[in-house]
Amino acid sequence: MGSFGKALIWMGAAALAGAGVLSGVGGPLLCENALRPPRRAVTARVGWETVAIRPAGGPRLVAWFLRPAQAGPGVGGCVMILHGIGDTRAGAVGLAPMFLEKGYAVLLPDSRGHGESGGETISYGVIEKWDALGWARWLRAAGCRDVFGLGESMGAAILLQAAAEQPAFRAIVAECPFASLRWIAEDRIVQRLAGPQALRHLLARILVTGGFWYARLRYRLDLDAAAPERSVERLRTPVLLIQGLRDTNVAPVHAGPSRRPAEA
Repeated sequence: MGSFGKALIWMGAAALAGAGVLSGVGGPLLCENALRPPRRAVTARVGWETVAIRPAGGPRLVAWFLRPAQAGPGVGGCVMILHGIGDTRAGAVGLAPMFLEKGYAVLLPDSRGHGESGGETISYGVIEKWDALGWARWLRAAGCRDVFGLGESMGAAILLQAAAEQPAFRAIVAECPFASLRWIAEDRIVQRLAGPQALRHLLARILVTGGFWYARLRYRLDLDAAAPERSVERLRTPVLLIQGLRDTNVAPVHAGPSRRPAEA
């Protein structure tokens, strides 16, 4: 074998070793960061009803339950509003008045790992979908005849995954959900890297794959299951999907066909 062939072998070996290090070190670091978003404090609201549930084997989950001041066409109906990643129920309060004014009651939960709800890690819907279904049962026990859901970003993804498991909602409004966690995770990394696009996508795939394997080994968590695009295929619940065409946080393609442009 000539010197050129040996050089190619060494270069290939070095590339594989680098990919292994990137996946085995960078992946877990990114995974831990993604599973433990910064927790924001929630300021108490005087006179607002705070309620809580504790799913089987899970942490205590906290929410505000707001009742309408007067009757309206929504009497007997309740709307669950789920916030996005890193936010709290306080961030979703602005959406409540339009429902309260129509006579709907409103439930504003802190997702697990956020605000005052317990939980050290999050799973982007893999576990939280069962939390949402637990809240839906609580609403029915509280006298809600019809339960509706409205979610933003991660909250929207959670609702879509929950509704695919059980027909707990009359209808859902999903604002800017990601199609799958793997896809949006790679998108986030590509946005933050510099260099040729092909190289950025390759590095993102290596990092995300390493992080997902770490989640399986460390937490026994299958993050590939966080895939609302697959949940939608099983839905029997009406869904209003909202997506901004100029959204740079969750690209509009996440709301389109389930395949990425390069795979179509």
